[in-house]
Amino acid sequence: MKIGILVNHIHKHYLVFEEAAKELNVDLKLFTYDDVDKILLSKKQVEFQVAGKELKNLDLIYIKNSEKNYEQAILITKYCLLNNVKIIDSALVKNQPWVDSKAYEGLVLSVAGLPTIPSIFINQKQINQVKSNVGYPCVIKKTRFTSEGRDVYLVSNQCEARKVFKQYQEPLLVQKFIPNQGDYRVFVIGDKVVTAMQRVRGKDEKFLNNIAQGAKAIPYQVNSEEASLAIKITKTLGYQIAGVDLFKTKTGWKIIEVNRSPGFRGLMGATGVNIPLEIVKYLKNKAME
Repeated sequence: MKIGILVNHIHKHYLVFEEAAKELNVDLKLFTYDDVDKILLSKKQVEFQVAGKELKNLDLIYIKNSEKNYEQAILITKYCLLNNVKIIDSALVKNQPWVDSKAYEGLVLSVAGLPTIPSIFINQKQINQVKSNVGYPCVIKKTRFTSEGRDVYLVSNQCEARKVFKQYQEPLLVQKFIPNQGDYRVFVIGDKVVTAMQRVRGKDEKFLNNIAQGAKAIPYQVNSEEASLAIKITKTLGYQIAGVDLFKTKTGWKIIEVNRSPGFRGLMGATGVNIPLEIVKYLKNKAME
């Protein structure tokens, strides 16, 4: 059995996937988009080679990171489908346009009737819409190419909002600010929640709950209702492996965002769950189906 995991860069913390594969007796290869030697497209020939070996020799490929290389990811997905290589996940297989786009994900979840935060996606010229549609204070964030709480701002008025938009010169997601005492990361693999944690922000942080921003992680045991919500969220987006970020309000749960390529070091440290091992188990089982 041969499984590939496609990532943007080979970070040393990704090597735990190879360790998990050895434990499960799986032939697993980590590779990056830079490893793609050639892409040949013609009527008679469609060929991809990765690190000198054709992708079609794999039984399954998990495209973990696609945001920065979306077109390549879609081409690789199509080629693998033509050669009966299984793909994780189905959002890429169906070429769904919201993959790794926070604004589009929010739209899809909202249309599905799931508990999203009131939001608008606007450019700098439309900033007058914030007060009537979301109100101040509000949270402004980039929707692509960001993680771990970077490029997220809490603003109190239109003047502060203009400064954020001027800094980025691109459309941004504006969300209603809902005071909270921390949030919850629920890690979903396939049809089950494998673990979860509560993140409590640091004393000096006013609104971000990210561990990278100093938040403290506490293990959290989801109940059946919470697990069902997290699984429904990932299924709605067509994601098989995802981190769902939620927080509690007086009226129930609200979705902060969904991470299709979630980090796992903080979660592992808080819960002791070997997430790479759980992921490789899942990939192995899917490859055998």
